[in-house]
Amino acid sequence: MFEFHSINGQLLSKSEARLDVHDIGFRRGYAAFDYLKVLNGQAIFLEDHLDRFEASARKLHLKSRWTRAELERQILELIRKNEAKEAGLQLFLTGGIAADGFTPDEAQLILIMTVLPKPKPEAYKQGFKLMTYQYQRDLPDVKSNNYLMAVYLSEAMKEAGASDVLYHDGKRVLETTRSNIFVVKDGVVATPDKDILPGITRKQLLKFIPSLAKLELREVKLEELWNAEEIFISSTTKGAMPVTQIDSQVIATGKPGQFSEKIAEAYQQHLESYMAVGATD
Repeated sequence: MFEFHSINGQLLSKSEARLDVHDIGFRRGYAAFDYLKVLNGQAIFLEDHLDRFEASARKLHLKSRWTRAELERQILELIRKNEAKEAGLQLFLTGGIAADGFTPDEAQLILIMTVLPKPKPEAYKQGFKLMTYQYQRDLPDVKSNNYLMAVYLSEAMKEAGASDVLYHDGKRVLETTRSNIFVVKDGVVATPDKDILPGITRKQLLKFIPSLAKLELREVKLEELWNAEEIFISSTTKGAMPVTQIDSQVIATGKPGQFSEKIAEAYQQHLESYMAVGATD
């Protein structure tokens, strides 16, 4: 656990950090949110995360009092203060302390440093099992602190022996609770392009997948899952994770495929290159 966090630009210890009980980020679950990881003391893909964080805030009609430069400074200061080499960093811009308990007012900026969760190494060798559920998030292109359905389904997911829940609308594949999905068939990699959260790891993968296979950003039909040669998901904490089972259906051979392994390796190289550049700045 980390000792220091930041509220409205002020570094505070765990015992000092306080959230006003009237903040609608707490009372109504109304806040822009983002999550990034820290490796070797570097905030990974920071600019991309801040782009999305600010876009989510705008779409939620939240006005930040902090410039991009000030926000970056607060993040880097928090990393230094905690002497964090490896961590997770949660960013919240809340709806603020509303006089009527409902209408967003002066937004509050909260930065929380956490232990970085990491999948077990064997997960990449065995692949994930997903459980399907018909659901589409409200404002899907906004990353908010509302994880109601994901938390609600967590018990059923564990009972099913699954590692994540895959949302669909009855016809289209959408996303998992915290990841984007890719489907591989006949040398083509397809990934949903509408009604999803634009993931930061997904954004990185889209940069180099075209050099490895044909890439299609399009509607992915539910039935495509059952005939897929490979499936993988992407997220900040998991990178590129192979999927080998969905509900009771085993995907292809039931083992991670060669393309998923190639993507995971390419992403790791991409990440290391990013960190090497950051280390010289």
